[in-house]
Amino acid sequence: MKPLVKMVMVTLLFALPALAFGRTLWPDAPDIMQPTAGQFPFFVGVAVIEALSFGIGMSFLLFGWSLVQKAKATEPGKMALFLSITWLLISWWPHDNMHRHNGMDTGGLLVIEYLFHVTLIIAAGIVAWYFWKSLPRENSTNI
Repeated sequence: MKPLVKMVMVTLLFALPALAFGRTLWPDAPDIMQPTAGQFPFFVGVAVIEALSFGIGMSFLLFGWSLVQKAKATEPGKMALFLSITWLLISWWPHDNMHRHNGMDTGGLLVIEYLFHVTLIIAAGIVAWYFWKSLPRENSTNI
């Protein structure tokens, strides 16, 4: 079986249950406003995109981990980059569901802010740093 087919299968293996069971794992908070009929399809669209991103992230983690091991690319910087990319892909599904489940509880909102928002900022910074380091230096401005 081709690697791309395997990756698509693993992606769907995680994405479909994520889409189907998100509201079961994180039921709506009692104080959360319900979307209008016009808004509902857009919320479904976001849920599909987040579930697919979760599936892609899990596929990236499973298939990428073996490549990281084979390449012996386990030094802290490359491992941080690998884990950052994984987190940037998988975190949206639990993140959005936790917001909906949390409702207007400010204590829970602070947990979400630090658990997801801060870690996503850190992950994006790591990816940006490695991108910056990968660029040719002869025509770039030194910082």
